Amino acid sequence: MVTLAMVKGTSIKQGLLLTVILVTGLAVALSSTINLLIQSRNYEASLIERAEANIEILTVTVAQALSENNSALADNILSGLQQTNFITHAHLYRYVSTTDRIDFFTSYNRSDLPPLPNRANNIEDYTQATTASGSIEIARPIYNPDHQLLGYMYIRASLSELNNYIWKASTYAFASFALSLLIAGILSNVLRRYLMRPLIEVNEVARQINQTRNYDLRLPPAELLEIDHFSASMNKVLDKLQLLMRKARESDLEHHNVVEDLESKIQQRTSALRTANQELVDTLEQLHSTQNKRLETERLAAMSNMVAGIAHEINTPVGLSVTAASLIEDKLEELQGQLEEGNKEKLNAIYAEFVNNINIVQRNLKRAGELIGSFRSLAFEHAKEEPSVIYLEQFGNIMVDRLSPLLKNPEKCKIELSTDDSIIKIRRHPLEGILTELLENAIYHGFKNKDHGIIDLRLHVKEGKLLIQCHDNGVGMSEEIQKRIFEPFMTSSRSSGHPGLGMHLVYNLVTQLLKGKISCTSVADQGTKFDIEIPVQVEE
Repeated sequence: MVTLAMVKGTSIKQGLLLTVILVTGLAVALSSTINLLIQSRNYEASLIERAEANIEILTVTVAQALSENNSALADNILSGLQQTNFITHAHLYRYVSTTDRIDFFTSYNRSDLPPLPNRANNIEDYTQATTASGSIEIARPIYNPDHQLLGYMYIRASLSELNNYIWKASTYAFASFALSLLIAGILSNVLRRYLMRPLIEVNEVARQINQTRNYDLRLPPAELLEIDHFSASMNKVLDKLQLLMRKARESDLEHHNVVEDLESKIQQRTSALRTANQELVDTLEQLHSTQNKRLETERLAAMSNMVAGIAHEINTPVGLSVTAASLIEDKLEELQGQLEEGNKEKLNAIYAEFVNNINIVQRNLKRAGELIGSFRSLAFEHAKEEPSVIYLEQFGNIMVDRLSPLLKNPEKCKIELSTDDSIIKIRRHPLEGILTELLENAIYHGFKNKDHGIIDLRLHVKEGKLLIQCHDNGVGMSEEIQKRIFEPFMTSSRSSGHPGLGMHLVYNLVTQLLKGKISCTSVADQGTKFDIEIPVQVEE
């Protein structure tokens, strides 16, 4: 199946032939390779055993020559190796007990090969047979009858017999491989002819059906069971196809009638929808007009409330200043009369009233200036300020240190700061204003009529946003005040000189200038909590 899919457009004839040849070739090649590998391993093992047997015989025969220190006798024994081509080199080493050294004694080299280097320094590395560079190298110690070391026998044997064997075996394997492919090709050709005849007949009828669109034709039966089943199944499919085509023609006619009926109904409903749509458009226009009028009314009402609040807040200090100035004017006339009379006691009393009225004027004009400053803050005087880098932990500590002196009783009222070491980029002055108003609101309003409490200020950065949480356990606020906390001039301490613009300023700075979000939750006698979320640029 894999072979048939290897080349796009390959016919079944070619695929069958290629599959049989490929499978046969792979099987023969794999079996020949495995057989050659096993036989070569066995042949190599037999050569190693042969080398070990030769060296065992040599160690016995040269022991006397070593014990007598007779090199001529040793040479005579080793010269007998010329009768075989298996052993190419032989070294005899003598152990000198006085110096504890191994010295070269004598050697044998096959006449057609150069001698080998001295192996005395690493002779013990060859006590186990090793094969390398087409040779077997092996060494054995030589002992006397008292089991005292006399020396070492080293031989090198050729693996040429193994190489010749591998070459001949490979030649035979290749010949058997080629013969197997030839036989497989012949058998696959015979099998192809037997299998393809019924397939060709079935394919011819299928081609006629496709070209002529004559679905009355049927595939012929076949001798092969699988092809016969295929023909029968395809004939059933053709029967069902003819039935479906007939039903499709009937369905098309019915569909055509239904479509015409639907088109008529759609035209009627389209006309009705067009009329309803025009009525809806008119209604929406009227609704938009009403909404615009309502929004304009609400804006005018909010502006009126704002103007009324501003007028009320400024009118008080200005009115007091005017009254004090009028009193000063009256006292000036009285002062002129007393100067003419020269009454010193009266002059001192008038002077004291002068000082008191001037203090009233100064105090109320200062109050009016503070109110105007608050109004300027509402106008976003820092709107054009560029963002700057702020170290969050350092910034939080500075704000806490700056506002802690406002606490009435620092021993019982504390500001607890929790922050991380993030580095952010944001407009500095709006952020200072937000924290200042939050902490002042908690100090002045949260702990009114209370001499102890905790303000929990948390500054953290998460997913590119600065999260600010200011929570106090003070007196809290009523539900009515909580709903209007962010409205201008909303305060519970107007008699104490607080105009009620702080939280409105915070709301505008967070939502309008810094594009963030703010929320407030409060429970009477339990405290107030502000949650602020501002998008910032986090610096690495």
